[in-house]
Amino acid sequence: MKKLSPNHRYLTVKAAIDDGKKAPADGLMGELYALLTGKKASGVVEHANDIYIHDFKRETLESLLLAGATPKEIEQTVDVNAGIVKAYQALFFDPTVFDNMLDRIQYSGEYTKSRYGQDMKKLAVNLGKEVLKVRLSQGNYAVSPDVAKSTIRATAYMMAQLAKANPIDSSISREAQRWAQICLKASADEKDIRTDDASSLRMELEKYDVSETEESSGISPDEILH
Repeated sequence: MKKLSPNHRYLTVKAAIDDGKKAPADGLMGELYALLTGKKASGVVEHANDIYIHDFKRETLESLLLAGATPKEIEQTVDVNAGIVKAYQALFFDPTVFDNMLDRIQYSGEYTKSRYGQDMKKLAVNLGKEVLKVRLSQGNYAVSPDVAKSTIRATAYMMAQLAKANPIDSSISREAQRWAQICLKASADEKDIRTDDASSLRMELEKYDVSETEESSGISPDEILH
């Protein structure tokens, strides 16, 4: 990760104001400088700044950007104009500070500004933009069957690994195995699952008693995933 925070341009503008320096030459940064010093700025910058100063708006938009969603995809998901998203990306959350996925994972793991932000940013890096788009679009977005199957199979694999990491007779292990089995069954029928990994996983799962339910174990899917 570069030695910059995602909001490094905003911080540059703030530092210039605090130090009594002139506005930055960059157009958007200059407009933000004007806005923060009580002068007029474009509607795009005003809207971007409004998102930044409201926690839930900020965390939601930044999570989509962290997951790699494009301005157009974000517009289609949460109805924020793509031009405003681009301005926000330029001024308040610059994804180019992350060199790779490891940087994004580290950032989400160390994020402490808000609980909602922690949850959303971990969701962004762990499950990707498709999951965020489904969650945030209120039913207006559906992933393709192939993407859905891939995500469900990945979840099944994660659950199986979680089960192996815990004592076989523990409630977490039993519940993880149950959810892994459900995911495999939901992802496709027999003719569609042909990989060695999937076949091996299914055979492994069939060795376990998967009759444990959320009600009887007291463990929800959300607790397992977190």
